[in-house]
Amino acid sequence: MRHIPQITWQYDESRIIHTTAYEATQNWLDEATNTPGIWAMLGEPGVGKTFGATAYALKHHIPFLTPPPDTDITVRKWFRYLAIHLLPDHNPNDDPYYALCDWCETNALSRLILDEAVRLNRKCLDALRDLHDRYPVSIVLIGTNQLERKLSHYDTLVHRVCGVWRIPPFSLKDIETMFDGIDKRAAIAIYNRTGGNYRHLARLAERLQQMPTSAITPGVVHSLADRYILTKPQLNNKEDGR
Repeated sequence: MRHIPQITWQYDESRIIHTTAYEATQNWLDEATNTPGIWAMLGEPGVGKTFGATAYALKHHIPFLTPPPDTDITVRKWFRYLAIHLLPDHNPNDDPYYALCDWCETNALSRLILDEAVRLNRKCLDALRDLHDRYPVSIVLIGTNQLERKLSHYDTLVHRVCGVWRIPPFSLKDIETMFDGIDKRAAIAIYNRTGGNYRHLARLAERLQQMPTSAITPGVVHSLADRYILTKPQLNNKEDGR
């Protein structure tokens, strides 16, 4: 009998740019980074905050930084950290605060995206507020709901946050776009087990990669989810045939 090769499914991560959740996040970043102010981009762990923000930052040449995991960082150390990463020619002997002021003055709109912003203590956040009050800067703070709670307790900062974006999870339609070519019931099973969480989706995609497309069934999805996904959203869409 002649062997008929089976078509395997391959995950194309670039399809994420065609999802509604990704496009909405990019549109919001477009507004935030082009308007002076302090902005907050929030979302549960794994929804794709960093993925969407880094993609935008790279495309538009915007500095994207993550504060060091130092809860006791001083304002001077924080300004030195910013100066080192924002100013390639910064002299370590120069005052980092005035160096950053010069950076702000040389740009019509200075832009900065900060991931894991919850790591910053109140004094460091107040230092960013000071730059915001003096110069036309756009500062996007990224974090989970923990960041929102933190900002809400800082009276000098909360009233300066001029926009908030809560990243939505990927919808079933988004998942069908990302997992193009597989059975719709399997896509529904993926949605049920991941809740649209980007990290969980990527984890499943890694295991489904190179499997025969016909072999990707709801049962296979549930079996892999049981083994590799700790949380189980179970959105109870009965169409997955489980």
